[in-house]
Order: sequence, then C-alpha cells, then structure tokens
Amino acid sequence: MKAIISIVFLLQAIMNAVNLVTAQFPAEPVFRCRDTGNYTTSSDYYRNFKSALNAVGNINKYSGGTFSSSQGQKETGYAIGLCSGVSSKWDGNCQDCIYQLTTSLVVKCPNQKEGVMWGSNCMIRYSDRKIIGVLDDWVWIFLPDKQGSLVNKPDQFNNVLNDLMKRLQGGSSRRY
Repeated sequence: MKAIISIVFLLQAIMNAVNLVTAQFPAEPVFRCRDTGNYTTSSDYYRNFKSALNAVGNINKYSGGTFSSSQGQKETGYAIGLCSGVSSKWDGNCQDCIYQLTTSLVVKCPNQKEGVMWGSNCMIRYSDRKIIGVLDDWVWIFLPDKQGSLVNKPDQFNNVLNDLMKRLQGGSSRRY
C-alpha cells in the first residue's frame, strides 16, 4: 500500500514539474477585475486597501514567496502577493515585481473593490473580502496552450500516463 501511495505522490510531482516547465505566461501581465462594487477615494475602504497593498509591496526579503496584509476595522482591505522561486533564486526582485503589478492593477481596475494580476514571476490580489484560507476560483486564469502539449489532447495524455504508471509499477514491485 505504501508503494502505491509513493507512486501517486511521485506521479503528481512529475506532472507538476512538467506543468511548471511548459507553462509560459504572456509577455504582458494578465489581469481580472471583479464587479462586486466600487469605492471612492474618500472611503474607508480606499484607505484600507491602499495600506494593505503598500504593506504587501514593501516586503524587504523573500521568505517563502507569499505576503499578505489586511488593514482596517471597518471596510477592511485585504491584499496578497505571491512571488515565484524564480524571483529570488535567479536574481529577480520580488519587491519590484509586486510593485509593478500593483501599480498596473490599480490602473486596470479603477474604483473596483476586487482585482488580481498575474505576471510571469509574481501575482498581486486585493479584495474587500477575506482572501487567506478561502477558495475562490474566480482568480484562476487559463492560458492558451502554445506549445502543443498534451493538456488539450486527452487520449495522448492518457497513453503517456498509462505507460508511466506501468513503468513505475514495475520498478516499485522489484524493490518491495
């Protein structure tokens, strides 16, 4: 039983690695604005969400890649930033990436209480609702498959997957 669980985890890790390697973000960041309400520049929410964005944007070191902030008691503003490992490990600058996306997102989503922007090395999101610990598939983006990978070819994908599973099963049965 342990061998099967190990194989499943190994398969998931391989599939995740393939997805990370083949995923290519467009040259321009991708954004979405959610129409859940608007704010004015004189509102409590505006001040709170700007403070939350500033707190996330003023990170001074890479510490796992996820940064979040919530500001205000009334009309709370929430923000979260995420940097990929590329941002710190290959001389990228997470703070600059977050700052650039934040600046662009506020322009792209003027006066809207929710927005998200994905760049090639980082992501920023703000909202008037709690973000951390809440599953919200609205923030997901789907990029076109430009490389002809197996993602949009289920028959070919299943053949490759079945072949891999047979090889893994054969290898694990010899060890146990």
